[in-house]
Amino acid sequence: MYWETLSAWLWVGYYLFILLIFTTAIISVIKKRRMTMFMIAILLTISVPMISLINSIGNQWIQMNSKF
Repeated sequence: MYWETLSAWLWVGYYLFILLIFTTAIISVIKKRRMTMFMIAILLTISVPMISLINSIGNQWIQMNSKF
């Protein structure tokens, strides 16, 4: 099975965007501005990539073990 991925510049942009959101949320929480919104942003910034990774691993395993 061949792995397909996006180009490197797109991954760099994606992770820079996530890092920007995460640092902005951390700074805003430290300054105590809009705590609830930025706590949700921190939670989503951490959890969404992890869930996507777990989901992709599960999809690869299902494709490898499917009999169709």
